[in-house]
Amino acid sequence: MKKTLFLILCCVLLLALNAGAAEDGETRWTVTTPEDAPWLVTSPTLNGKIDQALTQVSEAGEAPRRLLEERIITLTKGDRTERIYYDDLYGETWLVTGETPVLLEGDLGPSLAYPFRLWVEETSLDFDGAAAYENFLAPWGWTPAFVVSRQTIPLPEKLTASRTDAADMYFTWAQLFLKDADYDLTPWLGQAVDVTILGLWETVPRSVFVPEDEENGIRVRSNLRCIVLEKDGEVIGAYLSAGRHNGTWKLSLKGSSPLDLLGTVDPTDYLLSRAELTDEDTAMAILTPEEVIRAYFADGAPANRYAPRSQLLTLRCANLVDDRLFAPYGEEFPYGEDSATSQLALGEISDLAPMPNDPDVWCVRFADETLLYVRLLHESDATGWKILWCYDFY
Repeated sequence: MKKTLFLILCCVLLLALNAGAAEDGETRWTVTTPEDAPWLVTSPTLNGKIDQALTQVSEAGEAPRRLLEERIITLTKGDRTERIYYDDLYGETWLVTGETPVLLEGDLGPSLAYPFRLWVEETSLDFDGAAAYENFLAPWGWTPAFVVSRQTIPLPEKLTASRTDAADMYFTWAQLFLKDADYDLTPWLGQAVDVTILGLWETVPRSVFVPEDEENGIRVRSNLRCIVLEKDGEVIGAYLSAGRHNGTWKLSLKGSSPLDLLGTVDPTDYLLSRAELTDEDTAMAILTPEEVIRAYFADGAPANRYAPRSQLLTLRCANLVDDRLFAPYGEEFPYGEDSATSQLALGEISDLAPMPNDPDVWCVRFADETLLYVRLLHESDATGWKILWCYDFY
């Protein structure tokens, strides 16, 4: 009798699970990208975003400028199937279900094509307190879609755009965007805080950071992440980052960009205005371009001595390391060296001179006949010349 009852209960449970799975397939979207297994969208908010995006038909555009079948994303819900093609070169999302492609507006293409593909297992926001992040960001108009990482990190002791403390450099820049949303890290400096990095559904036109894109008709969009800082369970700050390859590409929760907050002020000039200059800065300031180049290749010093501050922000503080905010100076970097060049042991410099048509680029010849071209940037009178890049071609 007990055995029979147990078997009946198992059958009932199995039927219930199957019914639940069938119901999920009828009411929720399943996303299939070429690279990954199907993923069920569990968030009601994201299901609503997909429903809405599929109706945002643009009047512009007659046909895709290119259509790569191997990059089509399939959406299914019950008996409904939709096929999406996102052209990341032109920033266009096409609905290609029917015979005639339809151009869509909004974030559907870039949202599905990039973050979900990379973070499929994290998109559910399935942990205690996840709903609090949705509620926190909703009034600002942002929607968390997945979790990149959760970690505890120490804040720097001060915000001085330090050349030796990557956390100081990172948060000196982040403070600009925090304050625009009425947050301030000052009371928490030197303390450990909890950091949650969230991938957002929304994307942003790259023209927000590169105005020339709009002038040139480029419609590329950048994915966004929200960095939430908490202390003892209380949010003490949050801002957005689009800087996967540029550390200055950040937004406040209000959506304010560096151009909105700084106008024509260059990021390096802003960072310099916050900097505490050191004896090393003073010593570098009196060097000529030739002396800077010779010193760079001679002493093998870390690049933080020779790179402009805004470049340090990108070299160490962009989201190149996806689950972290920054990589400490001196740490081996997974995407190449942390300097304008790798400072190879090239031997003695036999000759160097500025290029006749571009005096900020110097041709450097070594004793073994190796040629390198070094572009210099005069960071400021107080800090002198810095090395912007170094290549073996010009």
